[in-house]
Amino acid sequence: MNSALDVPARTPLDRVYEKSWAATRSPAMEPRSAHGTINPAAHARNFLDSIKSRQPANCDTLTGHLSTSATLLGNVALKTRSYLEWDARSERFTNNEAANQYLFYKYRPPYRLG
Repeated sequence: MNSALDVPARTPLDRVYEKSWAATRSPAMEPRSAHGTINPAAHARNFLDSIKSRQPANCDTLTGHLSTSATLLGNVALKTRSYLEWDARSERFTNNEAANQYLFYKYRPPYRLG
C-alpha cells in the first residue's frame, strides 16, 4: 500500500494500520500535572489519606469515575469486537446485551461489594 488511496478505511475492529509506534521509541510526551510529573503512588496515597481524614481528594469522585469510564468502555468494545452505544444515565449498553456482562464481575468468596 503505497498511496493514501490504498489504505482501507479505519474501523474500530481493525487497528493494524494505526500501529505506527515502536516499543523502542520513547514517548513523545510525559504525563504531567499542574504541579509536575504525575506519580501514581502519590495519587493513591492522597486518596487513602482523604478517606482517613474525610477531606476531599485531589481528584473528586465524579471526575475519576468519568475519566476511567471512557477507557473501560473502550476495553469492553475491544472484548466484544463491536460498536457499542452507551446510555450514560443508566450506565448500560443499549445495543448489545452481551457487552453489559462486562460491566460487573463476581467477587470471590468471602469478598463482596455492598
